[in-house]
Amino acid sequence: MDLEDRERQRIQDLKEEEKNAAKAAVMDAFANIQDSEVAKCNNISKGWHSVELNTHLDIEKLLAPVENRTEQRFTQVREAKNKTPRKKISESKIKAIQDTQSQKYGSQSSDNIPPPRKKRTTKIEYTPRIFKTPLRDSTKKREQAFIAKNRPYLRSNALLNRDEVDITESNPLWLKQKGDGFARNKDYVSAVNVYSAAVDCTNGHSLLTIQVIANRALCRLHTKEPDMCIKDCDLAVERMQALADLDDSCVTIQEIDKLRKKMWIRKSIAQCHMGRLEDANHTLQKVANIFPNDSSLENDIKQVNVLLQAANAKRNGDTKLQAGMFEDALECYNNALKLYPLLVGALCNRSLCYFVLQDQDACINDCSCAIKAMKAIEDASPQSFTIRKAFIEVEEIKAVILARRGSAYQITCNFSAALKDYELALEICSDSSDCCFSKEIKEMVEACSQQSLLKARNI
Repeated sequence: MDLEDRERQRIQDLKEEEKNAAKAAVMDAFANIQDSEVAKCNNISKGWHSVELNTHLDIEKLLAPVENRTEQRFTQVREAKNKTPRKKISESKIKAIQDTQSQKYGSQSSDNIPPPRKKRTTKIEYTPRIFKTPLRDSTKKREQAFIAKNRPYLRSNALLNRDEVDITESNPLWLKQKGDGFARNKDYVSAVNVYSAAVDCTNGHSLLTIQVIANRALCRLHTKEPDMCIKDCDLAVERMQALADLDDSCVTIQEIDKLRKKMWIRKSIAQCHMGRLEDANHTLQKVANIFPNDSSLENDIKQVNVLLQAANAKRNGDTKLQAGMFEDALECYNNALKLYPLLVGALCNRSLCYFVLQDQDACINDCSCAIKAMKAIEDASPQSFTIRKAFIEVEEIKAVILARRGSAYQITCNFSAALKDYELALEICSDSSDCCFSKEIKEMVEACSQQSLLKARNI
């Protein structure tokens, strides 16, 4: 590489020298022409002789000798370079290089090359699904809930009723233990599915079947399906009666009575969640007649009676509110809330009375208390005696409360808080397809925004 660089530099220097020489020759030629022209002019001025000026100069004729010398020099350099012998690499050096490469990268001889891999066919099987749509995490819980709810109507489905099943799908005791594990981990939807599969595999009147149905009823409370819980409780009590009537039954009457008491209590809780307080009270009274002197049962009856009295007071307040008797309605709602402070319906309607009576501070306070009560009921244990609404109803009630509190804030000129409540209500309405007053809330937002701008301009 150094030799080539030096040779290249030498040729470049020769070109530069030839170029400078040609440039000097051209400049000399121009200088001679200029001198001859001056002399001719002097002769004309002196002798009054007419002389034809020839200013044309053949530049190519001047540069031709220079170019010929440059080409000859390049030819000589090229011939000298071709005559220079190249160095030959010895065989020992080539062998040393090959040995170094073999040590570094491994031997490439044909003996060390592995044979080609054998041909193999891989069979890919996809997980069978009941639904035609692909499996997605966003719809997994919804599909499990659908299967749990409609399992009795899916018995003809080949995926749920396969002939070749293993112990994980055919042993009811194993399925019950698996469902218990899901319930302990608070995966109640999966527990309901497993318990349903266990019920399909068991004898209809066995103790194991009744225990599975009882556990499934408890999971229905956690999945907010009180109607399905009531059906499971009735089904369990019916099968208990059939089991007790069997002569060869190995189950004692005490075990059956214990399970029956548990099912009736769960049924009353589910009825309470649905707002059927009179039915819940009737169910508990029936249990109390069978199991007298039970302190825990007496406490449950007291709780339901308190809820029933509060609901009756709230119902009287609703009647007076519809008749326009706002002060009388306030008194009824106050009595209901003294009995049960978490009665969301009473708080919501009392806030409306305060709003109509232009007591905006009290209206705002009741709306805030209603939102807190909804959160407290949501966080309470599903096995407690509380009045719970369906999820859609809860969201609609919350949107109404927020819109009402926003209106109260707007009247008190607290526009920032009003806009915040309106935005939250609109967000709830956008998520719920059944919300029918989103248009009214949007009009409230526009009016509040205009009032806020007017207030800012006046300031």
